[in-house]
Amino acid sequence: MAIDMSQFYQVFFEEAAEHLENMESLLLALDVDAPDEEQLNAIFRAAHSIKGSAGTFGFTDLAEVTHVLENLLDRLRKGELALRNDMIDAFLDAGDVLKGLLAAHRGEGRADPAAVEGICARLKELTQGDEVAGTTTLAASAGSDGVGVASAGAGQGYVLRFILEESGDVGRIGDDLLTTLGELGALVAVHRPAADQRAEPWQIEIDTSHPEAEIREILEFVARSDSLRITLRSVPATPAEEDAYGFFDQEPAADETNLVSTPMDDAEGAFGFFDPLPSDAETPAAAGDDPGGAFGFFLPVPGGDFAEADPAPAVEVSADDPSGAFGFFTPVAPPPAAPSAAVLSMPTEERGNKRPAAAAKPAAAAEATIRVGVEKVDQLINLIGELVITQAMLAQSASSLDPVEFERLHNGLAQLERNTRDMQESVMSIRMMPISVVFSRFPRVARDISSKLGKRVELKMIGEHTELDRSLIERITDPLTHLVRNSLDHGIEMPEDRAAKGKQPVGTITLKAYHQSGNIVIEVSDDGAGLNRQKILSKAKERGIAAAHDGMSDHEVWQLIFEPGFSTADQITEVSGRGVGMDVVKRNITSMGGRVEIDSMAGVGTRMTVRLPLTLAILDGMSVAVGRETYIIPLGYVIESLQASRSMIKSVSGVERLIQVRDEYLPVVALYEVFGVASAQTRLEEGIMIVLEADGIKAAMFVDALVGQHQVVIKSLEANYRKIPGISGATIMGDGHVALILDVAALVAMARSAVPAAA
Repeated sequence: MAIDMSQFYQVFFEEAAEHLENMESLLLALDVDAPDEEQLNAIFRAAHSIKGSAGTFGFTDLAEVTHVLENLLDRLRKGELALRNDMIDAFLDAGDVLKGLLAAHRGEGRADPAAVEGICARLKELTQGDEVAGTTTLAASAGSDGVGVASAGAGQGYVLRFILEESGDVGRIGDDLLTTLGELGALVAVHRPAADQRAEPWQIEIDTSHPEAEIREILEFVARSDSLRITLRSVPATPAEEDAYGFFDQEPAADETNLVSTPMDDAEGAFGFFDPLPSDAETPAAAGDDPGGAFGFFLPVPGGDFAEADPAPAVEVSADDPSGAFGFFTPVAPPPAAPSAAVLSMPTEERGNKRPAAAAKPAAAAEATIRVGVEKVDQLINLIGELVITQAMLAQSASSLDPVEFERLHNGLAQLERNTRDMQESVMSIRMMPISVVFSRFPRVARDISSKLGKRVELKMIGEHTELDRSLIERITDPLTHLVRNSLDHGIEMPEDRAAKGKQPVGTITLKAYHQSGNIVIEVSDDGAGLNRQKILSKAKERGIAAAHDGMSDHEVWQLIFEPGFSTADQITEVSGRGVGMDVVKRNITSMGGRVEIDSMAGVGTRMTVRLPLTLAILDGMSVAVGRETYIIPLGYVIESLQASRSMIKSVSGVERLIQVRDEYLPVVALYEVFGVASAQTRLEEGIMIVLEADGIKAAMFVDALVGQHQVVIKSLEANYRKIPGISGATIMGDGHVALILDVAALVAMARSAVPAAA
């Protein structure tokens, strides 16, 4: 039965991408002067995994690049070549080419054959040597029958029998396989079919100290799964022991054996996996006496009857798959002349071999994680959001009922609220991903840009396991990349300049992530020169930015770098200078409901702080009433609420409305004025003041009353209506009407702009 391999493509793409990311992180962590052997082996295994899987699926271009890459890695891990920086550069570039090929196979662009050819030539040039010793020795000792002989080494011996997959270059795959096996031990004998006989079985005898699982892992990449057999190669055994492992044993004399007849086109019977059956005298009397039952393949039972022990049910073989279960068990039909021979499949629990347990291990691992499409998770989150709204509506409706008379209803609704919240938190956690997914790309960015600029930089990452909503992960990558590039270009000085200032020649850039007050905070800091206040002001005045003046605070000056087209670079380079970075950073972060802050000190360094909500789907909010309208304030911005007395309301420097809260004078934002709400409370001492903080600036918001605290499901107002200043979204309340979610940062900035600079 032909299997449609395309159904597995997506799994291959995802696993190959993971291998490439792992390779890149390992390469960047390598110490060129003293490379760690295990790291080199891990990189080699990643490349080998990609090559094997690519060959299986017929992606020959991927297999070709990884084959050449693997050759160079092989010489490095054997110690035949010394690792150099240009090799790591070539490995990283090869990874980029492989990513491009993967994208092309996914239908996301076109492959670049010139890039493939160029990287292969570059890697071959770096390899610069004869073929690895394992292949050369084997070829020299191989006879015309394709059998190679080497001296036996110490350790356990195995007999390997398999048929190569039908895709890929048989000659190259065979050479690679023999080379790899030759590194694990001594190849005692090799039977290698001719290149045009790929359906013929291979048989290899190897003496090695490596475990069977490691050999099996290598063979599974190139061999048909239904053909792979690994048996022990040991000293001559007793007849019973030979029967136990008798897949490849020598045939007994004709007078000692009842042979099973097989079709002429397969004289060995099922590709020779099941050898001629021993005579009754040599056959164990019961399954328990037969160690061969451990392997659970099909052995004869004397007398033509099945063992009385409860055997496994017979495997039903379909016409489309005569081998049954993709050919793992190929029954050999007994000839009419030997009716005493029967076929028995041993029950799993009676097999003494450890391999069934090992085979079950990947299945258990597969059950631990499930690959689910993002759209399914998003749909589930939307449904949970609707459930939250429905639960709020029920609670609102029940609030008017007598709690004594309807006690059970109130208790049930309270339980529903708890379960809904727990379900919501569980579902939201599915979308949470560690920010290391973003951080992992920056070692490569730092390495590439620092080498272009001639700088020396150390990148430190803290809090990589901090979790963030997946939708934010995708959108925060570009802004953080701009910030890291800015620190490399404008922040970190040249090594000689740092040495002249008494600093270490190697600069440090630190990426840090942590949770704070319902937000995630990401800091990008450097120990460079810091921001130049005078240079920023002069550039702003040159560009005609009206807000720029000498009396601005440092905080306000730093905000000028977010103006569109603003740049302090003296010349345009491929890294920076066009002034299209920082304004994009602020716009993208603001669109996610976040904000970015800057702290800088000349000669000490700069810290960029990005604050984002944990998720864009649901937030904790405080509902407030203004006239007949209800508004939601995100709880993370709220410091306190109070009722102001007349003595607290001040007028300073022409600003009519300020409120004094513990030695601080805060501007007041009256929502009824901002949104033109009729019939609202206008006397400041009769309403409620809510003290807010956004972007390091405090302000007081005047509302009629506090309604309560809720978890609300955010609905995009811009997508369904249009953008409204001061509003970030909307939600549906328990009584069914729509409440607007306030853009606190915009409202606080509005209040701040009303206060003169002198104040």
